[in-house]
Amino acid sequence: MSTQNPTPTHRLADLILGGPGALEDFVRSRREAGMAWRLVAREVYEATDGEIDLTYETLRTWFPDAPKEAAS
Repeated sequence: MSTQNPTPTHRLADLILGGPGALEDFVRSRREAGMAWRLVAREVYEATDGEIDLTYETLRTWFPDAPKEAAS
C-alpha cells in the first residue's frame, strides 16, 4: 500500500512530515525501535499537530512488519 496508490491522507501526511516517503520512514523507524502500533499512531498525530489522525490498524495495513524468520 505504501508505494502504490497512496490515499489522500497518506499523501498529506507525507507532505506534512517532509515529502514523499516521509510517513513510511517515520513509521518504520519507530517500529524498528520496538514501539507499539498504538504509540506510533499517536506520534503521527502529534508530529502533524493533530492534522493526521490514523488508527493503528491503518498503519499496520499500510506498513506491515517484515515477517519474522523461524528459528532453525
